[in-house]
Amino acid sequence: MSMVSNDLKTFCDAMPARYCGVLLMLDEAHLLAPSLDLIQQLRHVLRESSRYGIIFAGEQGLNQMITDPSAPLSGIASNSAQP
Repeated sequence: MSMVSNDLKTFCDAMPARYCGVLLMLDEAHLLAPSLDLIQQLRHVLRESSRYGIIFAGEQGLNQMITDPSAPLSGIASNSAQP
């Protein structure tokens, strides 16, 4: 289990029962582009559980991180923003 997965699981387990998940909002997410390991961990977290969601916000280059078929987050977004 990755550090990101472990931390989110710990956070969710500590939440009151009336909450069913976690939604992370990452501003300036385009700055994650050089951090391939972290991006892959986020991808794994999104695929392993329906309890987690992530909103990415950032500059136009962020779109490539999500829509480029060779990018680690490709296929994760159900809707990608177009410039």
